Amino acid sequence: MIGLGKIRIDFRYKRFQIDSCGLYGFVNLPEDLNKEWTISKTKEALTILCNGVEVLNLVYVDSSDGNCETTWSRDGAQVKFGSDDQASDYFWDPPELKSE
Repeated sequence: MIGLGKIRIDFRYKRFQIDSCGLYGFVNLPEDLNKEWTISKTKEALTILCNGVEVLNLVYVDSSDGNCETTWSRDGAQVKFGSDDQASDYFWDPPELKSE
């Protein structure tokens, strides 16, 4: 499995820190106490939803960091929660959708 980079959600400064891409402020972040995050990645973009609302749509080529596209457009993914994470209850990896 290929490691890509880290995504940090920083509530103190209200931003995402995406390795090899930069810092991105929260946009449209729901005020709900409980937050369900959906993170999806394609070869072109990284999208983050919070409670069904798009809060980040990072198109790699639009990043000011030249390493963003090289780092995040590769295949491979792994989810790991930091040892200081006290907010996450679970991780769900949905099965691939299969066409009939």
